[in-house]
Amino acid sequence: MALLVLQLSDIHFTTRFNDDRKLHDDVQRELLTDLRKLREDLGRPVEAITITGDIAFAGKRTDYELAAQWLDQVIEICGCAHTAVLTVPGNHDADRDRLYMSAKLVHRRLRTAAGPAAQSELLALANNGDPVLLDKFQDYQVFAACYGTRFTSSTTPSWSRRFQLSPTSAIDFVGLSTVQVCDADDEIGGMFLGNHQYVVSRTPNVETIVLMHHPVEWLKDRTEAETYLSSRAKVLIYGHEHVQKLRKVEENGYERLILGSGAVTPEHAADPYMYRYNLLSFEHGTVNGAHSLDVTVYPRLWGRDATAFQPDWSACGGQTSKTFQLVSAQFGQPQPTPAVQRAAPKVPPLETTVPCSDLARLKHFYWRRLEWRTRIKLLLRISTLPPAPEAPLPPEVEAAALDEAEARNKLRDLWDLVMEQLPEMERLQNPFPEG
Repeated sequence: MALLVLQLSDIHFTTRFNDDRKLHDDVQRELLTDLRKLREDLGRPVEAITITGDIAFAGKRTDYELAAQWLDQVIEICGCAHTAVLTVPGNHDADRDRLYMSAKLVHRRLRTAAGPAAQSELLALANNGDPVLLDKFQDYQVFAACYGTRFTSSTTPSWSRRFQLSPTSAIDFVGLSTVQVCDADDEIGGMFLGNHQYVVSRTPNVETIVLMHHPVEWLKDRTEAETYLSSRAKVLIYGHEHVQKLRKVEENGYERLILGSGAVTPEHAADPYMYRYNLLSFEHGTVNGAHSLDVTVYPRLWGRDATAFQPDWSACGGQTSKTFQLVSAQFGQPQPTPAVQRAAPKVPPLETTVPCSDLARLKHFYWRRLEWRTRIKLLLRISTLPPAPEAPLPPEVEAAALDEAEARNKLRDLWDLVMEQLPEMERLQNPFPEG
């Protein structure tokens, strides 16, 4: 069974008005129309949505409100769960108004230090829980929490999500942050991953799909990161450069696919930086008697004359899609794959969504529908948060309070309080048991 994934990047939602705003709004509406038609043609649900950064233009809360409203429509068309939206941050997701002098000095120090020293200092900051590298992503973190892809701390600015392909094989989507060090001085060779991110573990019968915003060429620790990514990431998907690149690579007997994503809405669309998005299909296959991960790409490109999205015929040799068969040493191993979150797909009507867990749904309502004052008030009412000043709290503090609500069996109370904040027609029956 194949997994169909919508792949987006560099959408740059913004509330500012400029010469391209009206055009970008039209492109985003047309993408919805094209996606609906494409899904109908394929007759399959789109079970996950990946966004490789630059969701916002300036990392502001108002940018993410626009993004979430548009994603609600995308999710409805795809028929997937809200928790199947997989995001990583880009440089435009950093709020530069939160870049205080201490952060700028740390960035400068890391960029000018020798490689080993920079790596050591980056890990020291992460392991000490110093927020200096993540403060600029406060509003992004709230947005990502809506979909379950918030980074839990600077120690682990990454996440992993598993989907089943067959009874004996699965794929892990792993989201990495290339923007821990990110400011107005970003340049090639000035970004970081760190080995707390790029050391991706191998798991029998599981292939890894890595999502990150910058291509490896932008990393200061490129040599070390590429050693791991080129031997562990079966597919590497990145954004940032706004140019689509599809490249199958074989090194030391290891086959992988590199997908440089075009932008949904580049700031100034002109060749080769045209509006783009992709559908990706992942399937456990065979090639020459060996197990393989088969990746089919349906690249969609804005037609300037048609003023609509259409297949990128030139990228696919005159076809609407192109398939890459990647020999997999991971698939077919004797160890069983652990249970995963995805069941066998059934094609639902376009208006229905694949259900997600009650806790995930509660967290989505909490982060997506409530503003920060209301969120704090509700946590105070269920006594999982001490009295707080009248100011937004760091997302990790609210997340810890949600975890405590779960540990203290207060999710039923919280659900009722959250539903009170929603319009009556949108309220759902409480799924959590009493007592």
